[in-house]
Amino acid sequence: MDPFDNDTRKAFAKECKAPKGKFRILCIDMFDYQYYIYDDYETKHEAMLIAEEMNRQETQKEADNKIPSMYSVYDDKGDKISE
Repeated sequence: MDPFDNDTRKAFAKECKAPKGKFRILCIDMFDYQYYIYDDYETKHEAMLIAEEMNRQETQKEADNKIPSMYSVYDDKGDKISE
């Protein structure tokens, strides 16, 4: 089942786009699928390192039987560049 309706999907796609030349981390709450912009970064490397660390911390929540959030990196075209 897709948790996003068309309006939500359009809004999400818009939020994915980082400012020109930057990289954006978005956080998605895997319980209720709410999302927010975590932050924008100057380099892909920095954004990837921070997203990886945040996801590592979220893995502990999963181990404690809590529903984790997921941090993903997007470029200025709105393309997801992290796993």
